[in-house]
Order: sequence, then C-alpha cells, then structure tokens
Amino acid sequence: MLRTLGINAIYDEKEYEFIDLDDGTFALISNDNNDLNRGFVKVINSSNRFIKYVKLEELSFIYQKDTEVKYKGDIFIGSIIEGNQIMLYTRDVPLGKKHNMMMRDKDEYYLHVDLKEVDEIIQILKPLSQYTKK
Repeated sequence: MLRTLGINAIYDEKEYEFIDLDDGTFALISNDNNDLNRGFVKVINSSNRFIKYVKLEELSFIYQKDTEVKYKGDIFIGSIIEGNQIMLYTRDVPLGKKHNMMMRDKDEYYLHVDLKEVDEIIQILKPLSQYTKK
C-alpha cells in the first residue's frame, strides 16, 4: 500500500507518516517490518504498524502530500495505491456520476481503477512551515 495523501516526513532518507501528538511530541508511522532495525517499535494490537518517537531536528522535511490523478481526461484526488489499483475520489457530483463512481456519502464519490488506465499522477508536496526552524 502506498499512501498518496496526508502529512509525511523524511527521516534518514525514507518517507514516513508524520504525527504531531497532543502532548507536543512527534511520531513516525511505518508499515515496514524492517524499520524495527531503525528504532521503531510495534504498535500494540497491530500486525504491521510500527512507531518511532522523534524530535523535529531529526527530520529532513515535513510536508503535506496531495495527489492529483488524471483519468479519462478528468482530474480526481488520488487516494491509496494498493496492488495495481488507485482509488480516485471526488466531491464533484456530476463528475462522480459521469464515471459511474460509487457514492460513499451524498457528495463523496470513489472508484478503484487500474494504474494502467491512468493518464497522469501528479504528487504535490507542500512544506509545512509550522515545523521549520525560523
């Protein structure tokens, strides 16, 4: 599974999910068992989630990751990539209906499509200034 949305950080040249915890500390989340060798510990009651508490100074880059997907000439939000498929998401009702997407809520539509059917995937990485040194 490849995450295409959310807040991420680069730690030791690898991308991780970044969490700003309520108590003022920060954590990285991994789904890679090999990260146990990098100081991560297994999350209780989870078979493939690992956590490591870090200081901001240890991170190279913290950013919001967004993904746009061009599919059959239209632009969607790209959600999770799993196997050979990506989940497309939109709140544009006419667009959702045009592509026979599944309705999750009254104005939320999604559709899983084969990556080979996608015209273009654009990843947008927005630096989060609240985590940079001033």
